[in-house]
Amino acid sequence: MSDLNDISEEFEDSDNGRTNNPQTGLEIRKGKKRQRKVILWIRNQRKRLRNSGKSYVNSAGKKIGKKTQGPPCLCKLKCYEKFSDKDLHIIFEQFYAMGDRNIQDAYLSGLIRELEHKIFIIQCYYRTGQKLENGEWVYSINRCIEEFQQQFPNLPVTYAQLLKQIQACVIKFGEIGAVTRKPGGGAPKKRTANLIEDVQQRMEHSPKKSVATLSQQVGLSVGTCHTILKKDLKLFPYKIQAVSELKEIDFECRIAQVTA
Repeated sequence: MSDLNDISEEFEDSDNGRTNNPQTGLEIRKGKKRQRKVILWIRNQRKRLRNSGKSYVNSAGKKIGKKTQGPPCLCKLKCYEKFSDKDLHIIFEQFYAMGDRNIQDAYLSGLIRELEHKIFIIQCYYRTGQKLENGEWVYSINRCIEEFQQQFPNLPVTYAQLLKQIQACVIKFGEIGAVTRKPGGGAPKKRTANLIEDVQQRMEHSPKKSVATLSQQVGLSVGTCHTILKKDLKLFPYKIQAVSELKEIDFECRIAQVTA
């Protein structure tokens, strides 16, 4: 009976939002504010089912069936002849087992990220070139894809992903003459020497200027202005405090208070 009473008391406390710490025996009050459970949102549940290849009901109330392997395609690549049914089933199951669209896209993009693949794509693409009578050159992407599949038969990559990678490699090679990353790439640096000097002159002219006002004057974000002031100019905000001035008569009073 005592065990049943303890269990009933525990449930009563949990219903009232109270729990007992088993180590200290002290009462712990739970907060009344509800917490966001993003994983239980209907749209997030729908996304997980869709990315996992399972059936789900879309936002319009229509039921979408689960993903299944389709019949062999009729393209020139003949992927179904290069991979057995067992291999295709394993690739299909492992791909949808990821359950995340970002991970799936990163997986497909990473299949042909090697430098060797990119170099072969460029060599194969320009090898298919033919010069017309008007002097223009034409290139065959389909022949490039066929040669790539013959050179790397065990690389599981879709036609769309390979086509996108070929176009990206050709554009990059035409711009910089290489398939590697462009040197000095990335976002341009905003904290230039001229800009830092401009900010320094403005702050010297008006030291009480706020960072928001400075941001509007120089045309930069508040965060960038903070970085320039702290890291480049070594300036930090402070507040001038007004205090009473000490006179000679005050020193005797202070000494008397301390020694009393």
